[in-house]
Amino acid sequence: MRELLKLNENKLLFFDIETAPVVKELKLDSPLFDSWAYKVNKTGEKTNDEIIKSYSAEAGLYPEFAKIVSIVVGKIVKGKIFLITLDDKEEKELLTKFNKVIGRNSTNKLCGFVNIGFDTPFVFKRMLINGIKPHDKID
Repeated sequence: MRELLKLNENKLLFFDIETAPVVKELKLDSPLFDSWAYKVNKTGEKTNDEIIKSYSAEAGLYPEFAKIVSIVVGKIVKGKIFLITLDDKEEKELLTKFNKVIGRNSTNKLCGFVNIGFDTPFVFKRMLINGIKPHDKID
């Protein structure tokens, strides 16, 4: 808590991501099905229907099986909160835009809820998957 009190709120860049499974519905006998089944059915006890249902419910939490569909970035300026929503049909474009926002605010510290445990590593992996060099603040 003491460290938080030392932060200058005007030098913070908040962000949050929203994710979704790469495909809307997992198809049986596809490479993606095989990969997901390997991940969630190591004991071999789940049926194909259970594997497909688990994909819909859980895949959005894994960067190997999901994509980022939206990123909200916020900044406090003179006591007021300013937000922008980044979205694009193409995830690569969305992540490129996010990299540019970070670059324009390179003196700011990135922060958010569970960013170290989820958002930042997810963004990092999705950037690598999309062939984008992550900004130093994400790396």
